[in-house]
Amino acid sequence: MKSYWLVLFLLAAVVLPQMSESVFSPYVLLIANEYSVSVGYAEQVFSYYLIGYALGVLFWGILIDMYPALNIFRSGLIFYIGACLLCWKAPSIGFLLFARMLQGFGGSVCTIVVIVVNRLLFQGKERARMQANISMALSAGPALGPIMSSMVEYASSWQMIYIPLIIYACALVILSYQPEPVHEPSPVSMDIIIESLVDIRIWCYAAMIGLSCGIGFSFFSEAPFLFIEGLGMSKDLFTYCFIGVAASWFIGGRLSRYLLAYFPIKRVITIGVVGAVCTTLCFAYLMMFFAAEGYMLYIALLLAYLVMVAVGLIIGNTYTLALEPYTTNIGTKASILSFLNYVFIATSAHGMSVAHNGQVDAMPTFWFKLLFIVLFLHAILHLGKRGLIEHIVEEIEQITEESKT
Repeated sequence: MKSYWLVLFLLAAVVLPQMSESVFSPYVLLIANEYSVSVGYAEQVFSYYLIGYALGVLFWGILIDMYPALNIFRSGLIFYIGACLLCWKAPSIGFLLFARMLQGFGGSVCTIVVIVVNRLLFQGKERARMQANISMALSAGPALGPIMSSMVEYASSWQMIYIPLIIYACALVILSYQPEPVHEPSPVSMDIIIESLVDIRIWCYAAMIGLSCGIGFSFFSEAPFLFIEGLGMSKDLFTYCFIGVAASWFIGGRLSRYLLAYFPIKRVITIGVVGAVCTTLCFAYLMMFFAAEGYMLYIALLLAYLVMVAVGLIIGNTYTLALEPYTTNIGTKASILSFLNYVFIATSAHGMSVAHNGQVDAMPTFWFKLLFIVLFLHAILHLGKRGLIEHIVEEIEQITEESKT
């Protein structure tokens, strides 16, 4: 078992980007008034952050292969702290959006370092259990941001929100001085990057993770329509639904840890995928034919939470398996996996907006489609003992070797 401080470091680090992303949630109207812009324009503080985040995971992951991982981590956090200071003193909305993009770029180093360190220093089920702990920590991040920002606003102006973020980042820098070595740096060539980009396994695992994460993102966009307009929930009560989302993700992580004591990782993923598919199918059916029933509001909410618990079994364990076959250039592989994962998340979020048709069954039906793709990918990755994808990759490698000789 690794040291207590290493585990604390990983769990604390993975929360910062999530907290930084959601910290503006209570402030959108204040920002719009401060800079005399529309609310829609002010909401771009989220999208610009995510653009920087997506670019950052590519950049930092490749650097981690060439230089000591924790040195890169500290460099990324220094960049993040500088971006926070720019956000704090932003004279215009355009400057704030640019600074938010830089903040996402720097903060993404936390995600990629946690993935790489977990892959290199933990083995087998110990790694899967650590990933379950990381998933539970991730569930707290989106909720902590708005809570912290509301407390700061109560005591001072909204710009002061960057102070606790900077203090948190400085604490992470101190925690990053770990006695355990992470890895020996190795050179990264364009051939390695291209090889990773065309690796069919990385694409399939990224799709499984991204589409599963898309369940949560599509909830944030579609749930207000489903529960408030479609099923008659009050807006005040709906606000507390997001606490239930965080609790569901947390329970999913705890359940994953429990199941890993009895089943192999692939079996736990199977339980999650099958459970999520069946629950969404039931959810969609009830919304199609029984949405008018008064009690359906609570059943719909329960089913949505159960889907997210099941998804919690998929995401962390899929991350564990995704980097398992690789022993070199883990940072590059992890960066491309994370970037593609984010592409699939963005695609899912956009797909939900396209699928919205004014009917209450739109969200569960869309979820079913996403999870059916995940089920298909899980089947071809883990068919039998090795998986269909493994056979295809071996055939491609054999043909490549024969062509060289």
